[in-house]
Amino acid sequence: MNELGLKEINNCAFVMSTVENLKKLLLISDYVGYGLPSKKVLDDVIRKRGFLKTATHKRIPISNNVLIEELLGTHGIICIEDLIDALWNCKKNQTAYEAVKQLLWPIQLSQLKEGIEEGNL
Repeated sequence: MNELGLKEINNCAFVMSTVENLKKLLLISDYVGYGLPSKKVLDDVIRKRGFLKTATHKRIPISNNVLIEELLGTHGIICIEDLIDALWNCKKNQTAYEAVKQLLWPIQLSQLKEGIEEGNL
């Protein structure tokens, strides 16, 4: 699970759809949820819960385009929209995708609510 970027419970990771990654997902399919997100879901998750790693390994929220340009400008990524496009179009520009993956802090999702409450079937 660590190879896919899943280091803690309720982590979210974006991985490229390759044969190797699909085989890994099938091995752990009983323990994870996976699928192809829409671009809107990707945009929402990055904007609301995304953090970048700085050179000093600090966790900074993805809200400052100047920081994005400083960290990823050499790959042509200068704003949050470029960062989201690099993840969305991962097969078109793999170097930009890998650069974003290296600087993207693992995304923490909220915990799922267990069980069904009475009256909410």
